[in-house]
Amino acid sequence: VANMITNYVNSIHENISGVPGLSLWLAAFLYAIEIYADFSGWSDISNGLMQILGFRETRNFYAPYFSSNIKDFWTRWHISFSSWLRDYIYIPLGGSRCSKARKFANVLITFLVSGIWHGSGINFLFWGIVHGLGVYFISRKNKFLTFIIVILLWIPFRAVNFTSAINYYSCMITNFDISISAITNTILIFTGDNTCAVYAAILFAEILLLFLYDLALTKQKDFSVIFTFIFAFMIILFGRVGESAFIYAQF
Repeated sequence: VANMITNYVNSIHENISGVPGLSLWLAAFLYAIEIYADFSGWSDISNGLMQILGFRETRNFYAPYFSSNIKDFWTRWHISFSSWLRDYIYIPLGGSRCSKARKFANVLITFLVSGIWHGSGINFLFWGIVHGLGVYFISRKNKFLTFIIVILLWIPFRAVNFTSAINYYSCMITNFDISISAITNTILIFTGDNTCAVYAAILFAEILLLFLYDLALTKQKDFSVIFTFIFAFMIILFGRVGESAFIYAQF
């Protein structure tokens, strides 16, 4: 599923200034799904193989897009790495048991390390620092706002460089249009033919699948029958079979 979304996301990032602003917003949203499906899927495969060998691994994702704020997001996203940052960077620096200024510096340094770990470009440093600022300053709980912030911060993470990320943000605003032609062009870039309705249905199924999966974790509900049906539907119609690298393989 993540690999199929890559087609659309890549086409948008390769032509940022030449596509409708609505396409940029859709690509940002789809990339959030892509990287989640890619990395959580990679983690599930890894955990499954470990269990076959007789080892028990802890959960690496826990409904991250249902986080109440940025700090909560980092207790749910890539939990193993977040725990490592906490135990080997944040706490040795002094953690929160120090002055406010020192705590602020500790948080920023920790997320700066997170940015550098993902890449040496300014875009990764920006991604890490802004997440650190969000952790320190945004304590109010708002799931929708948190989701939007996380989506917007995935843009520099995906961009080829910082200049490209700034251009992306700019075009999201200056090129934004909700006319019929803009909506049509946004969809046609994705499909390239007359299968818009099918792809729209599949995209809806994908979003519903992720929602049910996260809801099942957070509310401890059993959606196994619906989940299995949607999952099989997506594999048949939306899955890409063959060799492909995981996004996080580069890290």
